[in-house]
Amino acid sequence: MYKGTLDERTITCDAISTNDEIYPTKEEEKYSCMVNENFPDHGIMVSSLAGGTLFGVAKKANIHMIASNLSPISILRGLDYVLQHGTPYKTVISLSVGGFIYNQSENDKLTDLINKGFIVVVAAGNEDIDCCKDMSNPLFHSYTGYRKAIAVGAADLSLQENIYYKTDYSNFGDCVDIYGPGEVTYPNITVNSSITNLYKKGSGTSSAAPLVAGVIASIMSEHPDIEYTNELMKKTIIDMSIKDVIMNLGSINTPNRFINNGKHNIYTPIINNNNNNNNTSNNDNNDFTSNYCGISIESNQKMMCTNGCCTNEGECIRFENHPGEKCLLENGCQEKFGYCTSIEKSIEECENELKEHKECQIDIFSILNEKAAKEEEIKEGEEIEKKFLEFINNFNSKKCKNFYKKQYTNQSICTIAKKYKSFDFIDTFDINMYNQYHNLYEHLLSYYYQDCIGYINTNYGKCFNDDTIDLIYIDDLINDNKDFDNFDDFNDFDDFDDFDFDDDDYDYDDYDNGLEQYEKNNIIQKCVELNSEQCINLYNNTNEIINNYHSCHILNNIYISNDDDNNNNNNPFNISNYIVSNSPNTKLNNNCGTILENSIQKCNKELEKYKECYNIDIDYLSEIDDFELMGKCTILESEKCIKFYNNLHHEIPICSFAEQLQRYEVLENLKEKQDNITYVCQNNIKKEMKEKAILFCHDLFLNGECIFNYNPEWNETELSQKCQIFNSEKCQAFNYNPLMDYPVCLYIQNHYYDEVEYIFSNYYSYLNYDTLICNNDINSIVDECGYALINYKKCLLNNQEIINDKDLQDHCLKFLDKECQEFYENPMKKVPICHIAQNYKSFNIITKYEKNYLIIM
Repeated sequence: MYKGTLDERTITCDAISTNDEIYPTKEEEKYSCMVNENFPDHGIMVSSLAGGTLFGVAKKANIHMIASNLSPISILRGLDYVLQHGTPYKTVISLSVGGFIYNQSENDKLTDLINKGFIVVVAAGNEDIDCCKDMSNPLFHSYTGYRKAIAVGAADLSLQENIYYKTDYSNFGDCVDIYGPGEVTYPNITVNSSITNLYKKGSGTSSAAPLVAGVIASIMSEHPDIEYTNELMKKTIIDMSIKDVIMNLGSINTPNRFINNGKHNIYTPIINNNNNNNNTSNNDNNDFTSNYCGISIESNQKMMCTNGCCTNEGECIRFENHPGEKCLLENGCQEKFGYCTSIEKSIEECENELKEHKECQIDIFSILNEKAAKEEEIKEGEEIEKKFLEFINNFNSKKCKNFYKKQYTNQSICTIAKKYKSFDFIDTFDINMYNQYHNLYEHLLSYYYQDCIGYINTNYGKCFNDDTIDLIYIDDLINDNKDFDNFDDFNDFDDFDDFDFDDDDYDYDDYDNGLEQYEKNNIIQKCVELNSEQCINLYNNTNEIINNYHSCHILNNIYISNDDDNNNNNNPFNISNYIVSNSPNTKLNNNCGTILENSIQKCNKELEKYKECYNIDIDYLSEIDDFELMGKCTILESEKCIKFYNNLHHEIPICSFAEQLQRYEVLENLKEKQDNITYVCQNNIKKEMKEKAILFCHDLFLNGECIFNYNPEWNETELSQKCQIFNSEKCQAFNYNPLMDYPVCLYIQNHYYDEVEYIFSNYYSYLNYDTLICNNDINSIVDECGYALINYKKCLLNNQEIINDKDLQDHCLKFLDKECQEFYENPMKKVPICHIAQNYKSFNIITKYEKNYLIIM
């Protein structure tokens, strides 16, 4: 642009940002870029207003554009691109976007940009609400709500000298720093070559923001020596602004400032010089014009006043400049050259106007005093509620907003008529009254919205997105066909904060594995919830659910009936939007079916491992003989089965999810089944069967062929035969876990331990010796002999150190007691392992029949 001149500048589209990525534009894209097939009309408008050659404020500024699909993530990527590639203290960012969800990333990105020296200008939004609420309020508005960027509202061009009106759509609030023009003209650039209109009209705070950005750019250009920060520039444009010229700001705490570049009042309308003295401009740059009507004295021509009243003095006063009583025939208004009326006719026309706008004239304050307007005191009675609904449904409609505006700007015929007749509602209706009505309207909407959202969250909160869930493991769950891992220590994660990470014995791998499983469990549970009938109904029948609740029904019907007047997609009170914006992550939602199917398969696989615990018929237990019953009861009373019955979801946590998806008959009434089993097992076994079982187990464990009590008198052949049987495949299988193979013996061990303890202690002692002997583990045999002799240490007098006669006497008394005498009768019977051990080491073990024994005696 301006190529070859000193004003040559750069205008390019630098990058394209989507949900998935941001990438620098290629050569052909730098001058024509868009994200999707929608023509970038909005982008053309804002860039044209900021720095366009025809309508731009900063006509010599470089313009760098980033195309975005306007999703939060694509905008964030675009802002980050500016942060990385822009020039600090020389860059103004104009954002004509916004939403109603607080996003910490957006807040942080604004902080980063401003801290690095970028100036950020944002549009206040077009919902006619206070856009400065905090993050906890449903009316929170980004980006104004973050209170960092320069926020810009929109004002209408004045129809009175030096007076502006906030547009009926512009947001307001204490964080709106400045207002700019909301009605603009910009080039009609289009792909349709048949379009002949070169320009088009635009409106909104989206227009006001780039105009303010253009003013900021021009200020920076004029003062290149000043390093403007966001805060300094905000102060600068506030100081330069025109103060207290905007009417109907929406709230008393909204700053009353209109953008100005310090030289003249930009976008000032042409004003007629015949307005009353109270509206006289002090601005030397205003272009005053005079309009005359009637018969010209000079040319004797008729001069018509086509858009106003031709007064008795021959002035043509346009309607928007409020000619008032000068339009009355009684005051000499010239009806041949313009509009005139009479007192009677004005009253008649006013009555017709009021009749046509009857629904707009709800005197809500006659029903509700100021205290009743406070949220906590609103009572729901039929009559009051009916008035509330009527008021809410009509107040913000385009028809009523135009009616109100005509009243408080004195552009209605009623402005004349009410001086001669009382009309009740409009008699005292002015801008202050309108603001009171507006505040009440917003308050009622907020009340119903909070009540509706409370109902939705209470009944359907589980159906919404959960930011605490880590979705990084979704792919693992989709592709996971491995066994479900049970981490006993990590099935309950409420106590993560109590873990002692400073403990040297702490196993971080266990923690990481458990944490991963915890996150996976959260994903599965969310899928279970989304698969519930309640959530499916919410997303399939959203409108029906909304309309089933009183407050939601009110809000829903308001914005359906006023759809032409309100952009529902940007409406902060739109409950459907709230539900959609809080809907679950798309990837999670799309893959929940696979995740849940995998969970069911895993549960089925895990249940197979516990089949012996639940595949029991109580009637069958009552019919079998006691011997078999003992075996069954042993299994059912095992630690494994007890855990299954008492804490199924701890043992098999995956089944806690699967049970919510389909019926598992075997898992129903587990406590009742366990109680029945316990009763049968404790009451159905006869005493004589107990004795039979003890005898059976005694023979099995102590007299069976797979175990032997070593006899020192055996020769090598006999011992070899015993060991051959002991090491046979059959006996190895038996000795591996005999109690599991013969549950009746486990039963008597569990129930009659004192009576049968000798059976099992002897069995395991024999098993240990037999294993040592038959497997010829020399060191273990020697060690085992040493351990066995410890029990007879007092008998081994030849190993004792004798200090004096008394010491000798004590040792002799021990040597001669019964236990020691039995030991010396046949020591190898007492410690048979030593019979073999002496082949490898001398233990000096003697018997009564050896001469050394006689010497000791």
